[in-house]
Amino acid sequence: MGVNPAEPWKGAFRSYAGWVPNVRSHLSFSMIGAARGAQTFTLPMHGEPVRVVLVLQRRVVNDFPLPGWAAERLIPDLAVNWLLEAETAATTLPVGGPTGLRIERDRQGMLRGRVYFLPRQDTRADRARQEAVLANVSHEIESRKSRRSRAGLRAFRAEVRERVELSGRHVAIEFALMRTGECRVWFERPAFGMSRVRLDRVAEQAYYFIKDVVHDHTHHDPSSDQITPLVRYRPGETEPGHAHEAAWRRETLWSLSREVERLNREGGLTSQRRSLGIIAYAEAFQASLMGHIRDADAPEGFRSSSSVHDFDFKHLKDSIKADIDVNATRLSQRVQVAIAGAATFVSTTALVSSLVSAHNGGLPAPERDAGRGVAGLGGLDWLLPVLDWNPAVTGLAATILLLGLISYFLLDGRAGVFNAAQCVISQFGRALSVTVIRGPRAQWLVDLAFHFVAATVAAALAALCVAVIANAL
Repeated sequence: MGVNPAEPWKGAFRSYAGWVPNVRSHLSFSMIGAARGAQTFTLPMHGEPVRVVLVLQRRVVNDFPLPGWAAERLIPDLAVNWLLEAETAATTLPVGGPTGLRIERDRQGMLRGRVYFLPRQDTRADRARQEAVLANVSHEIESRKSRRSRAGLRAFRAEVRERVELSGRHVAIEFALMRTGECRVWFERPAFGMSRVRLDRVAEQAYYFIKDVVHDHTHHDPSSDQITPLVRYRPGETEPGHAHEAAWRRETLWSLSREVERLNREGGLTSQRRSLGIIAYAEAFQASLMGHIRDADAPEGFRSSSSVHDFDFKHLKDSIKADIDVNATRLSQRVQVAIAGAATFVSTTALVSSLVSAHNGGLPAPERDAGRGVAGLGGLDWLLPVLDWNPAVTGLAATILLLGLISYFLLDGRAGVFNAAQCVISQFGRALSVTVIRGPRAQWLVDLAFHFVAATVAAALAALCVAVIANAL
């Protein structure tokens, strides 16, 4: 029984499926090489609708809270070399629309080839041989970027495969990537000396490598490509929504939805805006791949499917956008309060110091040496010694006064001085004023007093620090 060129993964020893995130449902194979540190060769054959792609990258499989270079030095086996070599081929792609499922032929719709897993070799001699082979492949990739003849490119691919075979211990993983982002990974036969669990791990890392070099990490960190999973085909599974073609679609959509929820729960503006980007991925996946499944018995190899229900992201997007607006308002108010507080502290301290300096400068020398002078303030001459006792504390007191006024009259909701406690403070003050004191003016004064007390308490630690620094205690 021959291999079906439209679905070469059928009947493989071990097969997997996943999705490379994209919002256009039309990956560009000419743009492969998005990953940092990846060396890429992608050229069309002259006179033919075929493109040859080679990618060489050294990756550090790092799940430790360490930079990649540090993890590699501590555990050298974490550094793995990967090589992708493939060329485009014709395939049929499903297109959804108002009239139902439509099948179109794309003469460059599939990127078909191999990914080589090149782990660190055990001995120094084997490592030197592997490094020499990879250096040679890297040099050839750079030197042949202008050759486009069919014979030359095909010979180059064969030469790369031969060199990899000479590089030492390695694992070859077959893959097929459609323009829609549908990605198939499989092993044609068991790998010598590797358990099936180990094969699953290697297949996952190969999938992450493919995603890393194919798509740009627009809405997520490059180290978090696990947001879309690689799902293994499980023979004998027949439950709707979990069997074969439906299973990987279901798991992909659910993983995207979980990532949206995780980012939204973090609460930061950056995370929430990224969650909107992940929703865009999920909606693109639903539009391009959720309405059908592959079926060898159906015309053109596809049939419509509703075994996995779509998600309605419209209300979720509206909710996240509302949260973004609220958080942006709070952040803006907190920044304004911080600026106002700092400006008040600095200006008040500078004003008191300048008043004292100006007055002392006008006094005769004996009086100036006897102690601090008192500026003339008319009937408020007694106030300057109080302000002059410590200008920093005076500035802090003015800041507390200003923040109390701002929090009562200007801030909207939980923001600024009191953050989440502001509503509670306000409600408690109003409750006390209603139950103990009668009259709207008295109630307003009690409520205002509560805000000033809260502002003083909120700044108590800062006041203590300033007093200690200024030797006021």
